[in-house]
Amino acid sequence: MSPIRAAAPLSQHDLAQLVVSSREPVVRSLGELRNQHLIHTARQRVTLQDPVALRNHRLAQLRS
Repeated sequence: MSPIRAAAPLSQHDLAQLVVSSREPVVRSLGELRNQHLIHTARQRVTLQDPVALRNHRLAQLRS
């Protein structure tokens, strides 16, 4: 599956508000996903590099 770019520009603060969190945990989580090459971030942009792998990563988290 090809990469998917978020349709709307979102800041880290915006993402934190969407998930009812503070900015710091969101920054940490985005960094972890970037390090695993699951996402790419740029100013107010998030691209899902491998949506299937990202879904599998989340499912693995839910199982543990």
